[in-house]
Amino acid sequence: MLHRIEVVTKKGFLDAEGQAIKQSIVDLNLGKVDDVRVVKVYKLEGIEDEKSLRDIAEKLLAEKLWQDYAIDCSVVASESQVVEIALKPGVMDTEIDSVMRAVADLGIEGLKAAGTGKRYVFEGDIVDEQVQKIAEQLLMNKTVQYILQKPEETLVIGSAPA
Repeated sequence: MLHRIEVVTKKGFLDAEGQAIKQSIVDLNLGKVDDVRVVKVYKLEGIEDEKSLRDIAEKLLAEKLWQDYAIDCSVVASESQVVEIALKPGVMDTEIDSVMRAVADLGIEGLKAAGTGKRYVFEGDIVDEQVQKIAEQLLMNKTVQYILQKPEETLVIGSAPA
């Protein structure tokens, strides 16, 4: 089964990437946003026990002092506009090799595949068409990335979804 671990900067701490995106949206007159939050998404396949997933989140992926995480649910509870960007299949995810090694170094077995992505949460007066334009102009490189319309069911090539 594919699990998602989402990591976000806690409220009250500076989300520098989110603030830079917000300023770019204003500068390029792409919409009126009050806030942008950036959520790092880690997708892990092959690990089935909750304790191992929690250990990975707490020991590898999130800094407890200034980041929150959630496993298999959204870390940001919001009715806002959201877009998720992921790498296209076949594009090398340079972060994953480090994640795979670090999981093995923790003594956690079973990780078959992993991937990453980012979710962008927009607060303010903004509609779908504006989010699409922001994603295409600011957030992604269309050559290697795409807007994820629905969560993947598997990362393992040749696997049939359960």
